[in-house]
Amino acid sequence: MMEEIDYELTDLPTEGDISVLVFGVGEEVFAINVEQTEGVVDCPRVTPLPQSPEHFAGVSSVRGRMTILIDLGDRRAQNGKKQRLILIRSESQMGLVADRVEGVVSLTPSGESGRSKRDDAESISERWPAVAHFRSGGRAVPLLDLERLAEG
Repeated sequence: MMEEIDYELTDLPTEGDISVLVFGVGEEVFAINVEQTEGVVDCPRVTPLPQSPEHFAGVSSVRGRMTILIDLGDRRAQNGKKQRLILIRSESQMGLVADRVEGVVSLTPSGESGRSKRDDAESISERWPAVAHFRSGGRAVPLLDLERLAEG
């Protein structure tokens, strides 16, 4: 059963529930809209790309297609840990590298705005573009803007 969470909108329509996939990278927690995903697989071997933007980890072959891997964490801190790859639905094959996948939650627009919630969320996600923020388990979680993230 999906947990329902009230969330604070910054740029999304205020009608209807949204299902999001919550995942962690290092100590940070992020979410993406489930409709923007194609699935989650074990992270394959990564081939680094020379002179690529900092958050592009490299490329890999996933399901027979060359896939660009986006890593929101510190690549040096990975040390052989088993990771997951969240496949993104887009024209080009992309995937987000995750240390852990926490599950799917259903977000219900609250219509209320709490300034302290937004301040917490913005301080956590200063580095990554987000279209909205919500609270889960006492944590501020950014809902990633995949279009801006893919722009590099």
